[in-house]
Amino acid sequence: GTAQIGDFGLATEEALCRDRVGTTSTMSPEVFNRKHSSLSLYDPKKAGIWALGIVFWQLKLRDLPWQNTNYDAEDDFKRYVDN
Repeated sequence: GTAQIGDFGLATEEALCRDRVGTTSTMSPEVFNRKHSSLSLYDPKKAGIWALGIVFWQLKLRDLPWQNTNYDAEDDFKRYVDN
């Protein structure tokens, strides 16, 4: 079999989304960020491309950019989300 990666925000016809979906390890900062209200909108295509970058990171380095995706537990992840 061949692995295939898809979606990249194309599963929705909306230009902007407000739902937070996906795993925290691959969420883009604007999707994950706790500072944004539940009414904040984001571009799902850009969020999907961000997630693809994290997948490529994992494929190349066999690891995530951070070990823990708990906002309060790891400083690197907190800096990633806040910036």
